[in-house]
Amino acid sequence: MENTKVLALVIILGVVVILLLISLVAANFLWIKRKLLEKENKLREVENLKQIELIKAIVDTEEKQKTNIARDIHDQIITELTLKALILKTHIDQIEKGNRDFDAARQGVQDLAGLADSIRKIVHGIVPDSFRSFGLVKSIETLVSEVNNVNSFTAIFNKIPEHDVNIGLPTLKQLTLYRASAEILRNVIKHAKCNYLEVTLEFFPEKLSLEFAHDGKGITNRDIDKLTGEDGGIGLKSIQSRIVSLSGKIDYAMEEGVSFIKLIVPTTHDDEVNN
Repeated sequence: MENTKVLALVIILGVVVILLLISLVAANFLWIKRKLLEKENKLREVENLKQIELIKAIVDTEEKQKTNIARDIHDQIITELTLKALILKTHIDQIEKGNRDFDAARQGVQDLAGLADSIRKIVHGIVPDSFRSFGLVKSIETLVSEVNNVNSFTAIFNKIPEHDVNIGLPTLKQLTLYRASAEILRNVIKHAKCNYLEVTLEFFPEKLSLEFAHDGKGITNRDIDKLTGEDGGIGLKSIQSRIVSLSGKIDYAMEEGVSFIKLIVPTTHDDEVNN
């Protein structure tokens, strides 16, 4: 009888132990499964984050491309459009006064029509023909000389030294400086209400300076800080961003009736730099 009780107790204990083992195995299985699910969820989250980051990167790239195209169209096309429109207006005024120089007016219309090709090239990221053909110095000189076609406006370009020098900037950086210069000229023509403008490009051993001096309405660095606030125009911000990309600086000043805008850009002189 005692043996029967002992046997029953052993069986019961065995069953309990087996149930405990089964419970432990089941709990361990569930724990492992939960960890696997957590790992899968984390991997899925990481994958989603990667996809989100990839999408963000694509969008950011597209936005930068759009911004660059918009900036280039603003800096180059609007600058040329403003200048050529003023020149055409001058020719029309002369015709209205009895001067029958229709060829000049016709050429002005053709120049305006030619801007369509410039827009196409900017959209495709191509360097403008004038810049590619003549380079930085001649392109800036041409921009300044065109200002002389505007009524009651005298513009002079100086280069120091006068002989050819190694500019000390890669072509793309020269193009950046050219476009900043074009925007500055547009701002001077549109806002300064000046009659005389002198542009001086001077080369030094490790830098170059480009100075715009005029007798019109000027601004200072303090004025620029206000104008380029959150609601500032794209033009001034574009000039600043271009010069910053060249590791240069720009100063606005007024002195004894003369307004100055001066760009200072560091240069290098190695084999990879184009003249």
